[in-house]
Parts: sequence; C-alpha cells; structure tokens
Amino acid sequence: MISFHISALAATLLLLLYVSINVLVPRFRKFTLKHILGLMSGTFLAGYVIYLWGFWHGASDNFFTASLRALISALEMFASRNDLIEVSEHLKEDNPLYMALFALIHFQALMLTLIFIVDIFGKRLESRILANGLVLGAKSRRLFLFDGADERTEAIVKSLEKDPGNLIVFVKGMLDPEVKSLSIFEAFIKGSRNRAKADGFEDLGHVLNTPVSLSVALSTRKGWVYRSMMKLICRCRSTEVFLLSWESAMNAEAAYALSQDLPEGMDVTIHAGVNVNRAHAGKLAGQKYVKIFNRSFRVVEDLCGRTPVLEEGKDRKTLILGFGHTAMRCVEVLSESGFKSIDVIDPETGRRKEEFLCFHPALRGKEGLRFFSHALRSNDFWAYLYENIAATGNVIIFGQDKAANYEYATQILRYAVSVKSDMSDFHIYLMEDSRQPGDDESHIHFFGTTENIYNYQQITKS
Repeated sequence: MISFHISALAATLLLLLYVSINVLVPRFRKFTLKHILGLMSGTFLAGYVIYLWGFWHGASDNFFTASLRALISALEMFASRNDLIEVSEHLKEDNPLYMALFALIHFQALMLTLIFIVDIFGKRLESRILANGLVLGAKSRRLFLFDGADERTEAIVKSLEKDPGNLIVFVKGMLDPEVKSLSIFEAFIKGSRNRAKADGFEDLGHVLNTPVSLSVALSTRKGWVYRSMMKLICRCRSTEVFLLSWESAMNAEAAYALSQDLPEGMDVTIHAGVNVNRAHAGKLAGQKYVKIFNRSFRVVEDLCGRTPVLEEGKDRKTLILGFGHTAMRCVEVLSESGFKSIDVIDPETGRRKEEFLCFHPALRGKEGLRFFSHALRSNDFWAYLYENIAATGNVIIFGQDKAANYEYATQILRYAVSVKSDMSDFHIYLMEDSRQPGDDESHIHFFGTTENIYNYQQITKS
C-alpha cells in the first residue's frame, strides 16, 4: 500500500513537472511533437518489459502466455488503462523501484496519448482562434499570404523589407492535393514526418496549421480556411498571395478560383507558379489580380546574370544536357544572345524539339542549333563527346536527377581534362541543388539558388 501511495505521488509530481515544461519551454514541446512516433514506440516497449516482469514468475509460468498478456497490457496503457491488479503481489508490496517505473511508464503513455489527440484536433481549434484574431487586427496592414511553409517561402519572407505593418501568414497545410482523402491517422503520420521542415516558421510570421492545403481550400471554395482567408484579404490594405508549390496545375486552379471570388477594385496580387508552356496557363490569361511566376525563366536569368564566364564562351560550342522546360528557355535566351553554336542532347529530344520549335518558330532551321536524341552516357553520347569536346566551351546540365547531374558533370570534366591541353576556356554549369562537397569550383559553376530564384524583388518585378 505504501508503494502505491509513493507511485501515485510520483505520478502527480511528474504530471505537474511535464505540464510546466511544456508551457514554459516551447523547444521541449516541439521536440516531443517532432519525435512523437519514436517516443510512443519506446514507451510501448518499456511497457511490455515492465508487464512481462510483473506477469512472468519464472519456470513455473508459461513465458508465451505472459508475453502475450504483456503486449496487450502495453497497448492498453495508451488508452489510460493499467493491469496493476494482475501484477505479482510481492513486486507491488516489496519493490518500490518496480512501482516507480510502472508509474513513470504509464504516465509517459498517457501524456503521449494526450499530445497525439491535441496535435490532431487541437491545432485546428488553435488555428481558428488565430485566424479570427488576425482578421480583427488586420486593418491597414499589408498581407503576405503563403501556401505552405518551406525553404522557398522562407527565402521570400527573408527578402522582404522589414516593416511593422507587414502581416505574414503561412497556411501550413500539406501541399499534396490527395490530403483531403487521408484519414486522420494517415494525416498525422504524414505530418509528423514533415514537421521538422516547418520548425522555425513561427519566428517569421503567423502559422495556421490546417488539415488541408490552401490550394485545396481555394479549389473547393469550402471550409473555414477559405472563409477566414477571404475575410483577411478583404480587411487588409493590400494583399499578395504566393501560390508557388511544385504542382503547376494546382497553382493555376487555386489562382483562378481566388481571382474569380475577389471583388473588383482591391489591391491584390496573386503570384501563381505556373509553366507558361502548359495548357493550364491559358486559363489565367487576362484574369484580374493574377501574375504568373515562371521558375524556368528565373533560373535561366540567374544562369546568364551570375556567370560572366558563360558570356565569354559565345564563340565556342555550348552543350546543353536535358531538354525540359527550363532547358528550352535556356536555348531560347542563348540563341537570342548571340551564341553561335548550341547542341542539345536528351533521349526525348525528337518529341520535345517539335514542341519547342512550335513555340519559337524563328529558331526553326537556325544555323548552329542542333538536336541529338542520345541517352546520356550511352555509346552515341560518348561518340558525340569524342568528336566535339575540343570545340566545346560550355556544358549546361538540366536533369531532374540531382545525383546523376553531378555524376555527368564529374565524368565530363575528367574526360575533358584527359583530352584538352588548355582548360581555361572550358566550364560546366549545374543547378545549385546538385552541389556536392569538394566540387572543383574552377570549372564547375552553380546557379539557381533558392535565395536568388525565390526573391521578393525578383518575383514582383515587371
């Protein structure tokens, strides 16, 4: 009985200590949320061990039966139940250490269960209260509204001029459009895995934690997220909405829905990340308030503006590996800038070439512009390189596989070093996200950093 009272007192003290730490130390609360799945798994294993210790009394008992009972009891801990009555009497009466561990493990299970429930349901209530508070205090302020919280939105916010009149709001839903079909448990699991990416955004602005993404709310025109956002936009002096997810079609749909619902005469700009060569871009033509942001254009601008050695190679051959939309924009800009010889290599060049020339008929039949349908690192590719490496001054790589891009660059550089006597006029250009430790900066140059592409001044310029 004394051990029981001791364990009850210990549990009460631990509860008070835990609540105090969560209230006073936000960093501890963030750590718990970030690692809650691992903590729950560890608590379950500890519960299994403590119950197995209490149920199995040695060789006279069936270990399998005791183990199965321990597993079930460990699971019941998370439903705020315990099977202390079935534990060996001598452990309860004569072993204070066992009772203290028993109380501690059950307390931990209870706390993690409460955190689990609050993280699923409490965030929605918290965000509704915050949204209503923002609407009340938004008069005469400039609103910057972001779909999601990641390194791109962080770069934009950090490039803004500091102004106490700015109201920065992240609607931190999951950008995946299928999120609306996820169960609560699936949404929690997915959110817990990505929670680390959102740490620190509370220091940059107000974060609304929602069970759906802003793009989904805009596309469906339903839910409190949509209603609160519309009230907030209408109350602020001016508003800029940034819809810059990787899903171009989803950005276009959300921008179109918002532009249709906003009344005339408002000071609103909707920055929609849309590829202008795609069909859904036409839907936004002429829409009020909408301004298209084309990432491919900005990447190429950064390439041409930040690498003066590229300009020095105008009279030499420029080799472009990959022929997606960013590479197409690069070919267009380099051709118009006076580059005399451009070769494009991509396995899909045959199909993409006609798409490119359809949008840029002036380049059809242009002297010095050639297209090759070689798979990279195939025999045809190496045969091409053998014949043209001496005349090549620039190699620009636009591949989707970052690791493969770096591999292509290092292999081409090694080959060039082995056959060229003068490397001063040979340069390779890679996207910043392909950078690897120990790169040869003298011949491999990087462009397209997040800070340069997602910069407020660049996004908003005419």
